[in-house]
Amino acid sequence: MAGGQLTQLQSLNLSGNNLTELPEWLGQLTQLQSLYLSFNNLTELPEWLGQLTQLQSLNLSSNNLTELPEWLGQLTQLQSLDLSSTNLTELPEWLGQLTQLQSLDLSSTNLTELPEWLGQLTQLQSLNLSGNNLTELPEWLGQLTQLQSLYLSGNNLTELPEWLGQLTQLQSLYLSSNNLTELPEWLGQLTQLQSLNLSSNNLTELPEWLGQLTQLQSLNLSSNNLTELPEWLGNLTQLRQFFCAENPITSPPPEILGDALKQSYKPVDLVALRRYFAQLHEEQTVTFYEAKLLIVGEGGAGKTSLACKLQDDQSPLPEKEESTEGIDIVTWHFPLPPACEEEEYRVNIWDFGGQEVYFATHQFFLTHRSVYVLVADTRQQHTDFYTWLRLQETFGGSSPILLLKNRNRQKGSRFFIENLPQLRQRFPNLKDVIELDLESVPHEDKWPTLVRDLQHRFLSLDHVGVPRPATWVAVREALREDPRDIISLKQYLAICAQHKIERQDDALQLSDYLHHLGDILHFQKDPVLADLVILKPTWGLDAVYRVLDNETIVENWGKFSRTDLRDLWNDDKYDGHHHQLLRLMQNFQLCYPLEDEPDSYIAPQLLKPDVPPYDWSHENNLQLRYRYPEFMPRGILSRAIVKLHHRIERQTLVWRSGVILNDGYARSELLELRGENEIRIRVSGRNMRDLLMEIVRALDDLHLGFPKLQYEKRIPCNCSTCATLQEPHFYDLQELLDRLANRKETKECNKPPYEDVSIRSLLDDAAPQVLLKTDGPLDQRAIHNYYGNVYRGDHRDGDDIHIDEISESEAIAIGRKASARIGPPKN
Repeated sequence: MAGGQLTQLQSLNLSGNNLTELPEWLGQLTQLQSLYLSFNNLTELPEWLGQLTQLQSLNLSSNNLTELPEWLGQLTQLQSLDLSSTNLTELPEWLGQLTQLQSLDLSSTNLTELPEWLGQLTQLQSLNLSGNNLTELPEWLGQLTQLQSLYLSGNNLTELPEWLGQLTQLQSLYLSSNNLTELPEWLGQLTQLQSLNLSSNNLTELPEWLGQLTQLQSLNLSSNNLTELPEWLGNLTQLRQFFCAENPITSPPPEILGDALKQSYKPVDLVALRRYFAQLHEEQTVTFYEAKLLIVGEGGAGKTSLACKLQDDQSPLPEKEESTEGIDIVTWHFPLPPACEEEEYRVNIWDFGGQEVYFATHQFFLTHRSVYVLVADTRQQHTDFYTWLRLQETFGGSSPILLLKNRNRQKGSRFFIENLPQLRQRFPNLKDVIELDLESVPHEDKWPTLVRDLQHRFLSLDHVGVPRPATWVAVREALREDPRDIISLKQYLAICAQHKIERQDDALQLSDYLHHLGDILHFQKDPVLADLVILKPTWGLDAVYRVLDNETIVENWGKFSRTDLRDLWNDDKYDGHHHQLLRLMQNFQLCYPLEDEPDSYIAPQLLKPDVPPYDWSHENNLQLRYRYPEFMPRGILSRAIVKLHHRIERQTLVWRSGVILNDGYARSELLELRGENEIRIRVSGRNMRDLLMEIVRALDDLHLGFPKLQYEKRIPCNCSTCATLQEPHFYDLQELLDRLANRKETKECNKPPYEDVSIRSLLDDAAPQVLLKTDGPLDQRAIHNYYGNVYRGDHRDGDDIHIDEISESEAIAIGRKASARIGPPKN
């Protein structure tokens, strides 16, 4: 390249080219103002680079530099210098000559202390010290009074020095991933702050003076130990983005915060939060003593017997317990201690049918902040404890679970749980194991123990005793006492108005809260169901189970028509609501319409297990696998089939454990292999990536409902051995991206001859590699891209990242050191 002819060039980007040395003609480009050399393999810099005296911006990040040449001090026009992710062991004193510097990036350089001469750089507006091993900050940093952005994330700071309060021009302060346990009061002096990141520390409470930071636009408190968000947060009127994921917050109710409490990239709905705080402020509060008891286990184990005895331990049990169809909901009350405001605790007992066909809908009601009892019958002795405990862990979060061994005393039947100590260690939610004979209650010795244990668990739930708006409790009680199964939205709003909730937005917030608790069903965003408030969830669930249990529909492999539904839903209580009940089934992803047969539907969990004949070419396939290392919930594929039903090839190539999709350009094969705990995806044809992205979006959307579910996305190896195989080795995509982010370029294939494979080539084969450009410090935030949420990337801490825009790109976002850009935010 005759690069020396480009003598008028002002900006040159050579990042990411694996350069080991620089061509000498670069020294002739004396008009250069910006030079980007990041992500190469440079070990030293040639002296002639000192001729580029017009340079204002120099990026040397992510190279193998161990020292800096002294001539760098001649570049006195430099305003921006990036030395991040290099191997420097110390900083030379002559760097203090660069007095025009406004931006200096020293992140991830393994610094343990800072040289005092840095205090001479008084023009600095941005200083990045993230990702080092700093345990304290030197006092001279307080001299940098022009600083507007200070990045201290990823260090070992345990406290903040008071002199930081002198940096009154700060607009951005990043303190994530340190060891802070409290915040000093002087932080309230930084009244110009617009962005504050305190994520991944050990904060347990927020001091009230933080409310003085009235200019804040972005606040990140994710991954701390906060249990409460104070009301003054609602007074930060400039706040636009607020993150609080992965905190054990109980006030406000987690249902108000929604997905923002589970997903680190999801901001809190500030309108809803402020509305809740306003109601607390305007109204009286009432302490809540109510929760759910969820009884699970195999069919016929004694779940209904337990529910019956909790209500009245003197009541006789049926001679032979019939299997629960779907879900039964009953109530148990027990007296509260004298110190409590209320007289008794209300427990809503949810008795779940044990048949497999019900599991798909049960999952919607296995809620957090509840108590679980797993009932196992000694007469049957086939309970898979590990699977049931993983099910509860996946859907119930940290809710406690008790294991009840229902002993048959007449037959002298006892059984022992294998590896119980290991089960307790693996599942810390498993609190107690109690063995008794439900047929002998109340004379059974262990019965009082079980009752006391349950009461203790309910009183220990983190949301119990937390104040709620008094009007909420009044409306909830009115809805509970209402004898109707369903009411219209207009009727619901009228009930709210009777109890002084007059603003429609406040009433809808309450219905959304009760919906997420599973106490009512109100699908506000569904145009068909928005006008219907289901007060008794069993009204809809019983109708659903009539379809799934119907022998004719089962024998017809899940196919049914509207005529079938009229026969099944012929009760008075369902009159006029058939279209809404059908929509309810679709919302639960239990059925889909046949494209070529009007008024006909398929329940995919009832499809034939046999695989229909179809052709498939294994050449030039794009492959992806979802692997579940510990637990694969049932129903993921059938629900995905519902979401993607319009792509089913000829509307016939679908069976219980697989489907062929076709978008007119490409075909895809989705297979559920329960024995391997995998969903396997192959795509062939033209524009394969478009169809793959559509599938990944559908699956990722489903996985949002499983916040504790562990799964991996895996892509195939392309080494010389695997390239010829239909079953190549597969890599965990997350691991590949993590390695690349840590400058590891290869990964060994596990098939002989165990070649080292280029990670970039693996990603390039899977999808075009487009990197996300940023120029500043980094934070861990999920980025949705070509393969969905595959990487908690290293883009700029606090950036306004629009996930929808990134998901449209054929890209894998793996960091900041690159040349491509995401477009401007949508208005």
